[in-house]
Amino acid sequence: MTKWLLALGLVCVVLFGNSIHSKATTEKDLKPLIEQAGTGTLILADQKEVTYVVNEPIIDVKCSIQGAPGGSYIKANFQGDGDAQTPFLLRYSGGVNNISIKDVTFDLDLVGRGAVHFYQNTNVLVENSSFTGYSKTYGYNMADSSISFTDCQGVEVANNHFFDNGYQYGMGEGELNRCVTFQGEGGNGYSVYNNEFTRVNQGVVVQGNNISRLDIYNNAFNAVVDNSIYLLNIPVANIYNNDFNKDKATESPDEGIVLAGGDFKITNNRVYNVLNKFVAVNGEIQNLEVTNNSINTENTSRRPALVAWRNNTAYTVKKLNFSNNILNIDTAPTNYDVLPIGRVKELTIKDNQFVLSALADYQYLFSLQGQAPIENVAMTGNKIQARSGNIISPKSLFLREKSPILPEISQLLISGNEFAGQYPDILKPLPEVDTIAPLEFKLNIDTNVTGTYTGAVKYVALKVGDTTYSKVPVVDDLNWQYYSKGKITNTTTPAYIVGYDSTGTKILEVPIKVTTQEDVPKIVSDTYTLGDGNVTGTYAGAVKYVALKVGDTTYSKVPVVDALNWQYYSKGKITNTTTPVYILGYDGTGIKTLEVPVKIIMKEEVSTLTSDSYTLGEGNVKGTYTGTVRYVAVKVGATIYSKVPVNADGTYQYYIKDKVSGKNDIVTVLGYDSTGTIVAQKIITINTVVAPVPTMVANDFVVGTTKEVTGTATGGIQYVGLKVGDKTYDKVPISADGTYKYYAKDKITNTASKVTVLGYDSIGLVLEKPVLVK
Repeated sequence: MTKWLLALGLVCVVLFGNSIHSKATTEKDLKPLIEQAGTGTLILADQKEVTYVVNEPIIDVKCSIQGAPGGSYIKANFQGDGDAQTPFLLRYSGGVNNISIKDVTFDLDLVGRGAVHFYQNTNVLVENSSFTGYSKTYGYNMADSSISFTDCQGVEVANNHFFDNGYQYGMGEGELNRCVTFQGEGGNGYSVYNNEFTRVNQGVVVQGNNISRLDIYNNAFNAVVDNSIYLLNIPVANIYNNDFNKDKATESPDEGIVLAGGDFKITNNRVYNVLNKFVAVNGEIQNLEVTNNSINTENTSRRPALVAWRNNTAYTVKKLNFSNNILNIDTAPTNYDVLPIGRVKELTIKDNQFVLSALADYQYLFSLQGQAPIENVAMTGNKIQARSGNIISPKSLFLREKSPILPEISQLLISGNEFAGQYPDILKPLPEVDTIAPLEFKLNIDTNVTGTYTGAVKYVALKVGDTTYSKVPVVDDLNWQYYSKGKITNTTTPAYIVGYDSTGTKILEVPIKVTTQEDVPKIVSDTYTLGDGNVTGTYAGAVKYVALKVGDTTYSKVPVVDALNWQYYSKGKITNTTTPVYILGYDGTGIKTLEVPVKIIMKEEVSTLTSDSYTLGEGNVKGTYTGTVRYVAVKVGATIYSKVPVNADGTYQYYIKDKVSGKNDIVTVLGYDSTGTIVAQKIITINTVVAPVPTMVANDFVVGTTKEVTGTATGGIQYVGLKVGDKTYDKVPISADGTYKYYAKDKITNTASKVTVLGYDSIGLVLEKPVLVK
């Protein structure tokens, strides 16, 4: 939290870049500095001293960028024209990893359309920076974005400020523009936290089918024109502890979070006046949890939705859990249902606190709009009350049953709610039906005939052939049993259970299925490899036919193969490893007797690792991978270090300079698949040659006579910089012969100056050498 507060303090200096950023004493073209930095770190001067201008898109960027402690300032100085793609100020080269951008304001200055684009980069950090000034005056692309990540892995966007960025445009197709975009099927591992989005068009947009981690937390979305968060068919996301219109100082006219894809957890967020929908369902969703949020709407003309479908009948949410939320919301006009639910399979609405502006006569609290069967609905423990001075009408209704008609619900539970209106007719008790359901009785195994009952049954008796034995009371409100040892002796004599009411009057008689141990059906299924022609296995007992069930679809029965084996042609029916698959067994009459799951596996894919030899003192071990490897770690002796993602191009690298101490260390690269299982490993060859040690020589500098600081550098030093007092100047490359010159006549002006030469290798600062000033 301290870090975030500090970042806000720094951002205040450069807020509203066009109007507050005072003109610096110097303007510098950023492009040659980017080129000179190579793969190192470009250190920028303070925004009060230098404005860095970008006169044309800078491509193939490879360096990290570090702003000054007081912030540095980069400004667009070219028109962002064209519509084929966004003309970003900086476009990073693919395959460059371990990049950071810190403490920099990117001002598009109402002429530009994008600040930074990353492509196939791993371990990227954008921190403590600001982004502003989008304009589509000179061109437009629907994917225009301040920051864009394509096929990147291990990305953090933290403590940044996006402000006055496309806010002047609306929600039309030709106007939308974004602050942050993640896209590409090779991308994964995204964290967006502690950022502020104020007066922007769109906040965060994410697309990609292979995402296993997306965390969006501790952000503030204020006065966002379109969607704050837009997630397009992604597998997973955690959205928590965010503020939507923090401190109730702004409102957002459209949707807060738009979703489609896999599993989503939306929890502990604080929401104020998101005027369309807080959560919008825009496609199929596996699991949606909306829990422990605080949602407030007030002084709105049309009731903003809490969770709503963009099309109630087109998209299915398999499981929706809306629980433990605190809701203080508007409910006008009265023909609006407070919480309309679209197509869903399982629905839980539990332990929420609703404070409503009011609930009028015949106005509904909940409705089920999906017009498709629902497996389970549980609405329990909710507290519904009105704002001070208003009421929940006694004629208001808990759940809509008509227009549209309530869909078929397999299990419905409505209990423990505090509601002053009327509950649905579906909860009125139905007439009791008298039933008895005996379980199968196995000769020489079972002692009792057992089963369940409903209705007026109070006693049961056993009937075998023409003999009816004495009555006994039922066990409890659901179960009964009858001691039958010695009474049922074979499978041919008919056996029945007879039910009686409390007066001893017989009310029904139900047959008992009697089997021997040999007749008990059993099915064993072999493991099925995706793409094979048949599911196969064995059986025993009274199995005569089998059928294949994939998901909710059951295919036709086929006879078993012989007295032991069965098979079912399944090619084209089983298409993935996630949809549940079962083999169903049937007896000779065609009655289903059992259902057995089938294990589905992918065809084995061989995973391999190669490793380059490693020289002591080097930074990284590098190599390639194949197969299902998604992460690598390094094992030194018995110690295993943390995993890092591999690169999308089939390569990996791992920093081990601080982990390997000598030639005799046993060092192994471990390859992991997406589940964290080790699938490949490779021992690293360690070379005895030690990497060169950086050295520098700095010659004396005579004030008033010498123009340049000169000297020599070895051991991998590629650039030198100059520090005079507390001021650090830009880097320059050294010559091929190892000598360097740094113009310093205007920088070293008295003999009391403390002067230091800074040496940089391809990664960053490695050595400092003092200069004697005379």
